Amino acid sequence: MIRIGFIALFCLISFLQVSAQLYRPSLNWFELKTEHFRIIFHDGNDSLAQVSAQLLEHHYSQTQSLTGGSLHNFPVVLNAYNDRSNGYVTPYNFRMEVEIPSIKGKVLNPRSGGWLENVLPHELIHAQHFSVVPQFGLGGLIYPFWPDAARSLHFSAPVGLHEGLAVHYESEILKHESGRGNFPFFTNQINSVFSGSGRWSFGQLLNSADQVRPFDRHYQGGYDFVHWVQETHGEKASRDIIDFVNRWPIFGFGVAYWYQMGQWPGSAYRDYQLEKLENERNRQAEIRDLPLVEGMRLDTKATGEALHRPQWLDDKNLLVYGQFYDFKAGFFALNTQTKTLKRLLTTNTVEDYKTDIKPDKTAFLFAGYDVHPILDNTFIANVYEFNLVTKTVQKLGSSSKTKDRVYSPIYVDDDVWAFQTKGTSNQLVSIKNNEIKLVLNPDNYMLVDMDYAEQTGIIALVANVNGTQGLWISKKEEINEVFERNPDIAFSSGSVFDPSWNEDGTRLLFTADYTGTANTYEYQPETGKVHQLTNSLFNAFEADYADNDSLIAVIVQHDNEQQVSVVQKSDFLQVEVDSSLWKHQQTNKKRYWQSTAESHKLFEKKPHYTQVSWLRPRAVLPIYETGTYGDKIGAILVGTDVLQRHTYTAEFSHQYEQAWYDITYRYSGFYPGFEVSVYKDPYLFPFNNNEVAVLAEQALTFGIPLSIHLENNINYSGLYIKPILKWMRFSFAHPITTGSTNFESLINNLAKGDNWSVGMSSSFYLKLLQRARDLQPSEGFILNTQLDMDVVDNTLYNLYNTNEKKRLGFIVGAYGFLSNPLFRNHSLRLGSQYLYQPKIPTYNTLDFVWDAGASMPFENSKQILELSTRYTFPFLYPEDGGVLIPWYLQNVYGVLFTRTHINEIKNSNTLLGVGLRYTSGFGNIRLDLGISYIYNTSNGTYGIWSGDF
Repeated sequence: MIRIGFIALFCLISFLQVSAQLYRPSLNWFELKTEHFRIIFHDGNDSLAQVSAQLLEHHYSQTQSLTGGSLHNFPVVLNAYNDRSNGYVTPYNFRMEVEIPSIKGKVLNPRSGGWLENVLPHELIHAQHFSVVPQFGLGGLIYPFWPDAARSLHFSAPVGLHEGLAVHYESEILKHESGRGNFPFFTNQINSVFSGSGRWSFGQLLNSADQVRPFDRHYQGGYDFVHWVQETHGEKASRDIIDFVNRWPIFGFGVAYWYQMGQWPGSAYRDYQLEKLENERNRQAEIRDLPLVEGMRLDTKATGEALHRPQWLDDKNLLVYGQFYDFKAGFFALNTQTKTLKRLLTTNTVEDYKTDIKPDKTAFLFAGYDVHPILDNTFIANVYEFNLVTKTVQKLGSSSKTKDRVYSPIYVDDDVWAFQTKGTSNQLVSIKNNEIKLVLNPDNYMLVDMDYAEQTGIIALVANVNGTQGLWISKKEEINEVFERNPDIAFSSGSVFDPSWNEDGTRLLFTADYTGTANTYEYQPETGKVHQLTNSLFNAFEADYADNDSLIAVIVQHDNEQQVSVVQKSDFLQVEVDSSLWKHQQTNKKRYWQSTAESHKLFEKKPHYTQVSWLRPRAVLPIYETGTYGDKIGAILVGTDVLQRHTYTAEFSHQYEQAWYDITYRYSGFYPGFEVSVYKDPYLFPFNNNEVAVLAEQALTFGIPLSIHLENNINYSGLYIKPILKWMRFSFAHPITTGSTNFESLINNLAKGDNWSVGMSSSFYLKLLQRARDLQPSEGFILNTQLDMDVVDNTLYNLYNTNEKKRLGFIVGAYGFLSNPLFRNHSLRLGSQYLYQPKIPTYNTLDFVWDAGASMPFENSKQILELSTRYTFPFLYPEDGGVLIPWYLQNVYGVLFTRTHINEIKNSNTLLGVGLRYTSGFGNIRLDLGISYIYNTSNGTYGIWSGDF
């Protein structure tokens, strides 16, 4: 292909990255239209689509007043096939997409209601914001050519500003009830950080973090600051700031804040901190009215600790699930005396981290995600049992890893009970002898957690209905009637979590957050009383009784980590909670948005078809290039449909008095889909006496991109193969210079006929691992191959007066990764590549040998062997940046590397290098840059190299 202009190339690459096609399951898709939205969903989700439409229309005017946006026929895609749920709005292929299964764990405020009540208003704020593109400014200048890119300029502002405003909105719908801003598990994380020694800078407050916990700090810090800004300067403050950033993204957030608010950001941050610290002192003073009870923290010395769900294995050891900066996530035995971790099993787990130890202590249950082998970004929850004696793992349920969709398992006598995904909700099932049977369909109740007391046969169920999350206690045989009555424990101003029976089933531990801090409580069914056991500054939750009830293990929030703490029974707070706070809260209230007339309107359902309108370009990008023999002018068009099953890029240009084109179309409506390209490109051909002619290279290619995901559980294994069949023909197009040669006759006689070739590129990934702070993979193996071969004689080579008529070449590369056991996050890559092209040159060897000083002896080599090493080691993980100058520094690390090349005539070259790299960026754009000092052993020269190494 001909080179294209830098701006067009950048835009095209950006489009292809964000518009990559998705392989979805073969489903029947439908849609319903409202005044502002186009809800697209697949069969089985009609009622959820109606609820989504009602919710979005209910919140439309409120979000519009906050952001100034305007939406019409805005696509909202609902899918129900991914258990690892999410919701997002993308400015590219502008749409909202929500995965219907609820997010699990303590991520969102239960008092907001169901999953849709949480996710849709939040994402609607983003959609409304992206729809605002001021006419005056850079965004307005780009918008006529590429509206999606103009919308994306909003991301020049720190991501915390966007997420903070969305969390601010979700938290202000109903004061002191909904949204993460009113959820102690969310708010006390930033409170803990501000009270500790590692208080965030202004840049850290608003920017995301990949290598410093909490990784979602831009939600917490962004909300805390944006909420302060909105309270201080009014509800349009953030809207005005982002509007300025879209107009003038080069100036960054700090200048925008000064221009709109009349205050420099440093001064604003000081004011914010003063108010934040004063509020925090007052909050802590209220807590300290009672003695603090947080126990003894078990500091394991691991970095970036996020421990979950401690359960007693014996009188000294706890079973915990742990995530860290430097270690693989998984299950560990934590020794409470030595404070050391012993790995039991490396695995992911569902985000509620639910485990259950068998009464005889020989095994434990957990749920993990299995990647779907062919669907993109799709994970299915399954239940597993780990045998503590044999150290083996067994999947429970059906043999299929893409069918069961079960999680939160517990032992119930001889059975295993678990929750099974059902739309946005779930149901209770039993698993026995590889069969899954329904136990309880809770209707509109969302099951959250449960625990079973074997000695008494009583089960404790935590469920959420319309924003009330309470606890029901029932005999096992009466489970089907459990929701016919009000909960046994439910707080009017908080939620219940983490039920855990003691060994004899006489005491039940649970977590409640009704005071504004999550603490551990105990309920005794015999007395009908509730007592508060812990009194924490920043949350104490997920408690478990030791077998003799003499102490509990509990998770506590400490700075930016979650650690295990052990609390002796003699230290329990033992303050009785008045029953008026927790007894018999009503669960039959309507959802807060159902009082509007719109909530009772049913929208017409129609089949969803990909209309011909998808061919309308989403971008028209101009091209202009200067050339020795003539300038090139043209445009690139890019487009895709809302479900991303159809995607195209098309380049049209004029040069050398000819029209040229290059069109690629990709389809993924079925697996594995296909890709078709057709192009007519100029090919400059030199001849005698410096005479030059333009050939027209016309081609049609057909490829099948095939991706298979073998594993994505801590380590990743997968296979990508793309075979290509190509037809090509050359013909005379235009003489560049005049001379004695009759180019048209010569070329049409020599380079005539059809040329067929085949090619294939493939990548195989085996057990790749890259932890949070790894700078390159620290484990695993990669095998890359590329093959290009002519099937019939290629008539182009007649022009070169050669007897060789067929092209053949291949490249094979293999890379292995090893971690350094002595130093954390140090990693060594060992690599080799072999190039083979024995007849006609197939590849540009000057690209293969990347250093110009070393490449010349290898020009047009038939064979090249490359041996390489790359050792990376970290210096710093700042994860910090400015807001006045929007420059961000994520990490700084060193690289030691070697590259050795040998060709078929024994030419050899070795480069030795040492470099410094850093990951930084402008706004939210991240770049990995560096500079190195290299020594060329073949000629003894030294030099500076910037680029990839």
